[in-house]
Order: sequence, then structure tokens, then C-alpha cells
Amino acid sequence: MIEMHILKSKAGIENCFELNFRYDDYYPGHIEEADKWSCYQYYTWLFKKHGVFAADSKGKELIYSIQWECKLSDIPFTMIYDEDYDMVHFSVDEEHISDIPDIAAELIRLIEIEAGAQCP
Repeated sequence: MIEMHILKSKAGIENCFELNFRYDDYYPGHIEEADKWSCYQYYTWLFKKHGVFAADSKGKELIYSIQWECKLSDIPFTMIYDEDYDMVHFSVDEEHISDIPDIAAELIRLIEIEAGAQCP
């Protein structure tokens, strides 16, 4: 089961979210060694495959994170990877806060498609 959790940004705005699930329940079984991927490797593979990264997006490396500009159904958002904790979360601009459930639902759909029959 995949759950979405809303998070607050450092500014105290609830414009961030994460998807919580056991990665080994959803790794694509048709890719050798996929069960050894980090969370970041999983999302970058998924997003490249499904064209989620914005066309001109290149991972922007900051001190402790890598950020990628993304787009789903013309809704822009950012994937943020925390290198220290191997965690990914997503953020949207304030005008797209109401789109968070739609973005999360589409990401969950992509994850489940790739997991195929191995979903619990």
C-alpha cells in the first residue's frame, strides 16, 4: 500500500509531500538488480521512463540534496532527494497546493504500473 503524507516546508507552508511504501514491494521485477536500487535510483528511473522530468531539467545539486524539476499533466513540481537519508519528497509552488492529491495519485499509478503483478 502506498500512502501520501503532506509535509510542511521550512517556511511552514504545507506544499510538500512524500509517498511512503516498501520499495521492495514495488520494484519492477523485470529489471535485474532493481531490488538493490536506492530510493533516488528508483524515482529517477521511473521519471525518465515516463517523461516526468521537465524537458530541460538536470538534477541541481545542493549541499545535501539534489532537486529535479518535474511536470505531470502540465502541473510543475520538484522532486527533492535527501542524500544523507536516501529519502525523496516532492514540493509544489503555492498556487499548485490544491494539485498535490492529483500529482500523488498519478505517481502512485505509475509506481503500480511498473510493479505489475508483484504489487501486494
